[in-house]
Amino acid sequence: MTTSRRRLLSPVVVLLAALALAHDAWPCTDALASADDPVVTRAHDVAAMIGGEAKVPDGVYDAAFLKAVPPAQLLGIMQNLATLGEVTELVRTGFASSLEGVFEIHFSSGQVLPMTLTVGADTRHLVVGLFFGAPETEIADLDGVLAKLGELHGRVGFAAARLGDHGCEWIARRESETTLALGSSFKLYVLGELAAQIAAGRRAWTDVVPLREEWMSVPSGTLQDWPAGSPLTLHSLATFMISISDNTATDHLLHTLGRKAVEARVAEMGHATPARMRPFLSTGEMFRIKFAPGEEEARAWLRLDEAKRRTWLDEVCPELPISGEGTDPAALARPKLVDEVEWFASAEDLCRAMDALRRAGEHDPMLLPVLAVNPGIPAAKGSFDYVGYKGGSETGVLSMAFLLRKGKTWYALAVVWNDPAAEVDTGELVGIVSGALRLVAKS
Repeated sequence: MTTSRRRLLSPVVVLLAALALAHDAWPCTDALASADDPVVTRAHDVAAMIGGEAKVPDGVYDAAFLKAVPPAQLLGIMQNLATLGEVTELVRTGFASSLEGVFEIHFSSGQVLPMTLTVGADTRHLVVGLFFGAPETEIADLDGVLAKLGELHGRVGFAAARLGDHGCEWIARRESETTLALGSSFKLYVLGELAAQIAAGRRAWTDVVPLREEWMSVPSGTLQDWPAGSPLTLHSLATFMISISDNTATDHLLHTLGRKAVEARVAEMGHATPARMRPFLSTGEMFRIKFAPGEEEARAWLRLDEAKRRTWLDEVCPELPISGEGTDPAALARPKLVDEVEWFASAEDLCRAMDALRRAGEHDPMLLPVLAVNPGIPAAKGSFDYVGYKGGSETGVLSMAFLLRKGKTWYALAVVWNDPAAEVDTGELVGIVSGALRLVAKS
């Protein structure tokens, strides 16, 4: 769930999108490939611009790229990156295809900048796509990751695990059993119940659900702008829900599958305190309760027990406005009832949820590709053969959950950061998690 447009990465992070291509990951290597590799050659050309001469070199960037990212903008980006220090090393960490590579640019400051670069297929192999991830402080081991997380304000839960026949084998944990607010990562449990009903033969990915006015929510997402009656398959709704965190898709799935069925699935997927997720709120209900003008509705909700909350959801909640009209915009920029009105789980809960989806995916080839549409941190695709992801955020809340495979080994990694009194910095957390992913891939 997203209540406002959020800054996704720190100011130095840029996405240069021009004819960027998507490919399945190849096995990665920790060493730079041969010098005559055109992807490596262009990576050196790009890295040389950081702190170098203030001009765009000829014969490096495709014309369409420079149309999308004009030279003045490109030079400004490179000058900004130069504030990280002098470039000391360029390391190729993975392959997305023969025309796309994943790199790390190391700086004298100790910062590491993930970079994904795509070149054209013709003989010139000019740069057609370029992505810089969040700068991360070079971290030697997972203990260093835990120490960095411990420096963040508020509360942070973290867990990383190898996955096998007996569930999660924990690699690293910090406050991993602490139940915290999730934001949209709760949608993993909706996906889990959908997979279970399909496995039981009660539903099929191709089943069609028409959009219903009473189930429309608000962004994040786009389906709230589609006309009522638009037919979507369960597969389309699930893909919208996971890849762009579409709230309207989520609510249609929740109501179609059944609230109590999803609540039961929360426990089946290994949630240690499933009562914290009951009643399991739709995003529309959350907005109506939490972001109505003032806090009267939220305070009324908090005074009710579970049975009365269910009655309230049926009788009172549908009559409340969902648009947020009349809400002070400044109120949306501050954490609001983070500890009280939300969806809740621990980092360990999220790892177990990902493991449950992994096991379900062994019997359903349609499931895991839904989780992989949006990898969360693009550079992760260079370190792993499969990256599944779901994140969540609102002011004062940030969560990230990954399902990962390298070779035949599966991993789960999850982090949840809450501060009921202050905003949390997405870019800062992405930098730490990027380092954690790199270390897990090497474990």
